[in-house]
Amino acid sequence: MRPRPDFVKAYTHNGYFKSLKEIVHFYNTRDKLPRCQQGALGEKVTCWPPPEVPQNMDSTIGNLGLTNQEEDQLVAFLKTLTDGYRPQSGYPQKVP
Repeated sequence: MRPRPDFVKAYTHNGYFKSLKEIVHFYNTRDKLPRCQQGALGEKVTCWPPPEVPQNMDSTIGNLGLTNQEEDQLVAFLKTLTDGYRPQSGYPQKVP
């Protein structure tokens, strides 16, 4: 959930993924799809750029074999895990 409408959702340590679907697709296909340059046509869909730091790459997942429908079902499930928290309006701000 976004704390305000103009807040840009971003996932992972560097904010590369902008939706749950993108990150689920990454973990499903990272080791199956070919490498491409960042910004290439098809990036995040039919190819992935090389890791920023190859030594840090987790190789325990990356070819889950999920269909597109199964990816969508997983995203739908993940969206149910929010608790609906909303900050109270007028909540005192932290004083420096």
